[in-house]
Amino acid sequence: MKLWKNALLAFLVTGFAHATAIAYSSTNAEPNPASVKLLEAEQKNSFRLFFNPIQQEKTTLMLKDLKGIVLWEASLNEAESFAKLVNMRNLPDGQYAVHVAGESGELIQPVTLEDNEVEFNPTEQVYYKYPVFVKNGDMVAVELLTKDKMKVKVSLTDVKGNVLYDDRVNVSSKLVQKLDINKLKVGTYMVYVETPYRTFSEQIDVE
Repeated sequence: MKLWKNALLAFLVTGFAHATAIAYSSTNAEPNPASVKLLEAEQKNSFRLFFNPIQQEKTTLMLKDLKGIVLWEASLNEAESFAKLVNMRNLPDGQYAVHVAGESGELIQPVTLEDNEVEFNPTEQVYYKYPVFVKNGDMVAVELLTKDKMKVKVSLTDVKGNVLYDDRVNVSSKLVQKLDINKLKVGTYMVYVETPYRTFSEQIDVE
């Protein structure tokens, strides 16, 4: 119902922005940009982190809590390997994640701290490519690649923040979403792609 209300508002105020979403289920997603391993340490409240780059790009390693607050961070140059003993003894029990953010994509490894003991499962690693926005005439295409299942929200707003389009898609490999902006009034708009880990945005000017 909310989507139809937003569509009606878009039609009355600025013109209707039509969108087509295609979620592919294939195994053709691009490979991870790095090899990341977490190993148990002697201290139960710690883990050993090993990073080995595969692609030539600058990388940022981070430990974040569930709210996305960065608790530890390291910036690496191209082709730079890294190893560290990560101690979580001063942190409260809860859900955390190691984020490996490259120039083209991000890898996430969930970590749980319970009763002052660290737990992690390598099979829970998630990797996705940053979304690409392409404006071609009256169409705006959004593409996102992932090696794992992910819920993605795509939205379009005007300069005042009014939501003109809002769609949620379950992506297992590749998302291609096309927005028809032909009937939008002249002005500036924003396209947002919200993943469980980060929100990306792109400014679109309609002339």
